[in-house]
Amino acid sequence: MSFLLPVFQWVLNVSVMAGILTIVIILLKLLLGNKLNVKWHSWVWFLVMIRLLVPYAPETPFSVFNLWGFFSSAPNYTMSEQQINLIDNSGSAQNNGGNQPDLHNGVIGTTLPDSSGSPNSTNTHDFYLLLFCAVWLAGIAGFGFLTLVKERKFIRELKNYRPCADEKILALCASCQCRLGLSGSLVILETDNRKSPSVCCLIHPKLLMPAGIGTQLTYAELEYVILHELAHLKRKDTAVYFLISIMQIIHWFNPVLWVAFSRWRQDSEIACDAYVLSKIGANHSGDYGRVIIKLLENCSRKNAYGTVGLLGRKSQIQRRITMISLFGKGSYKWSVLSVALILVLGAVLLTNAQTMNGEDTADAALKAYESHMLDVDKDIAGSFQLSLADLKKVDEQPLYDQQEEQSDSTLLGVLSQVRRTLDYGDIKPSAYLKQDGQSGYILQKKADGTNHLYTIAYKQGWAIIKTDSAPGQKMSKVIDEIGDKVYSPLTEAQLNQYLAENKISPLAVQNIGNFTVVLDKVKREDKSDQEKNIVPENISTLIETRRLTADQDGNIIHHGGGSGDDNSDIVPVSIGVSGGSSQYGRIMYARVIINDSNLLKDADRITCYYANNITTTTPVDNQKAFIIPLPQEKAELLRQEARKLTNVIISDKNGKVLFDQNEWTKN
Repeated sequence: MSFLLPVFQWVLNVSVMAGILTIVIILLKLLLGNKLNVKWHSWVWFLVMIRLLVPYAPETPFSVFNLWGFFSSAPNYTMSEQQINLIDNSGSAQNNGGNQPDLHNGVIGTTLPDSSGSPNSTNTHDFYLLLFCAVWLAGIAGFGFLTLVKERKFIRELKNYRPCADEKILALCASCQCRLGLSGSLVILETDNRKSPSVCCLIHPKLLMPAGIGTQLTYAELEYVILHELAHLKRKDTAVYFLISIMQIIHWFNPVLWVAFSRWRQDSEIACDAYVLSKIGANHSGDYGRVIIKLLENCSRKNAYGTVGLLGRKSQIQRRITMISLFGKGSYKWSVLSVALILVLGAVLLTNAQTMNGEDTADAALKAYESHMLDVDKDIAGSFQLSLADLKKVDEQPLYDQQEEQSDSTLLGVLSQVRRTLDYGDIKPSAYLKQDGQSGYILQKKADGTNHLYTIAYKQGWAIIKTDSAPGQKMSKVIDEIGDKVYSPLTEAQLNQYLAENKISPLAVQNIGNFTVVLDKVKREDKSDQEKNIVPENISTLIETRRLTADQDGNIIHHGGGSGDDNSDIVPVSIGVSGGSSQYGRIMYARVIINDSNLLKDADRITCYYANNITTTTPVDNQKAFIIPLPQEKAELLRQEARKLTNVIISDKNGKVLFDQNEWTKN
């Protein structure tokens, strides 16, 4: 059913927008009433149908839906987040157990895909969306079935109606057709169930006349009735009512639209009345109104299913009589105002909220982020009586392109050293140098507002020579994320889509917290130019981990990860550990890949030993690659120890040690 979710979300969206349009139209009708052209009252409802049917609408700054963030595509800050987090993701030197070079981020990962449909594979939002989608489909099925039953019953009734043999009615119909310019044959049927005169059928229209109506009405009165029914055909009301029926089935859950469709039918009758009066003359409006009242005494007010008829409920008849009496008195002849209102309504209610394009969105978010970071740095500098005007902020990005320079590489190392102390909510540090370029500071703010100042100096390389702390203002880490977003691991469908689009054959996949972590191999030649500059040329294949999350709108966000040398020909077991915190959530996990096929054959379980006496045990189950998540409480303890993975032991089912990382590295 997941493939129907985008359709369901679109239906919900346009249904709500059409509902708002309906409310605006009703309010305008109440406000202006009879001052508007009578045709306007019917035409304006086509705006609702357009809103429901057209899959695309232009985005404009004057759309009324700019007032509601729900109707605009929430600004996508993925690009800016990647720009903002680039330094964090590419500069963290992770402890990888000593046997695998960490090239530009900690590689980590383990375990098997979780596609069981458990709560880990879909968030609460997705669950309720799927539930509502199922209810919506059930409603469509129910209303559709009832409609089909009524349609079959109506078709059977039509077969029982007999062709009209009244020469007066037949002659009048032919005359009225010519008068209205209607071409094509018209089947006239006579009914015995005392229903009101009506027309039906799209392709081969039929006029249904109650038996004996020719004896109840005068020639002129009968002409008015027939003209009214043929006016429905002239205006294509049967086609409109067919569309309305389809929309009622699809949008059965929206009571506002049911009101709109009911009002539309009423206004169509009034429009037909006006059309007939324009043909017979305003001086006959009194006679025309009396015909309607006369029919009320002899015919049913309720039209048969599938028909468009002259009569309706008492309240509708009263309104029609009022409008008929006003015809020709100039009360609602404001045609220019009518057209102008429809154009204005179309401009503000048939257009979508304007969204920023990707480039503008990224620039706006990046500028907001830089402004926020400057405020953070000013607060830290103020705590230590520093003047930022006398310092030069380090642009970190060029450092990654010039790591062959010792100054650049050791400065990155110092920054990485500070970053390893970060906890959830801490703000990314900034580096500033003095004018001499040989000394400077790293400014960093903790989540509780505490400011840290690391004094750095260059000798044979950059190093931290002093650390100070002082109280400061508590400031939010995340200012680039707007709105209340909910993040979750990828669903099975999203994961399969991502893997297919990126041509990934994963070694392992694991859901951890709000993330789905993917472990795979990638060729150096497929990396970006920036990443190629970091990866030594003698390395042709990398082991890569990707941290993926999905927001409540179903957007897949690639947030961090890392890669390292594929040293499967060098070491029997590749290990690593990684962790991170962001607006998407917190995560920590280990990665183990068994490269030795003989070892894999006998292996039963993997035990990882971390700092703080933390351990995890994972069954092998004939798998060679594992992403091993750490429970939240263990991850918190391990963050304090710079995410140290001290040892990995692989044993068989009898407990015999097959591989000991510490023993292997001694050799």
